[in-house]
Amino acid sequence: MGSGPLDRVPGKALRTVSLEAWARARLADAAQELDDLRGELLFECHEVPAPGPGARPVFACRVQLGPGGR
Repeated sequence: MGSGPLDRVPGKALRTVSLEAWARARLADAAQELDDLRGELLFECHEVPAPGPGARPVFACRVQLGPGGR
């Protein structure tokens, strides 16, 4: 989220929660940042920082943005 480089999942975060729980919490934390967007957001987590074309994510979820989307 934001204009900086992609975030890495902190290794210590996954000691207490699953990747899915971490990703969903990250999306919930970013709700204010995403408030002005409309449409669908695809959130993917990969094993490597710069996955190549066609790389399969280890976790992915689609989130509807905008009114009534959450």
